[in-house]
Amino acid sequence: MAMTIVSRLGASDGDIARAMRQVTNVPGRFEVVSDSDVIVIVDYAHTPDGLRRVLSDVRSLSPRHGS
Repeated sequence: MAMTIVSRLGASDGDIARAMRQVTNVPGRFEVVSDSDVIVIVDYAHTPDGLRRVLSDVRSLSPRHGS
């Protein structure tokens, strides 16, 4: 949403991309932890709706989704 707002305010795509590279994730909010064999998503979803949303997002990113 922030990217859309600053775009509408006149920021260029390049400026937005450079700024987004500096954004840090909030620990525990869709935090990706991985090594060479395993990828784990950490999210402190604390409501049933929050958990449904996280699971839906993870499933949409999965290469095996729908198989």
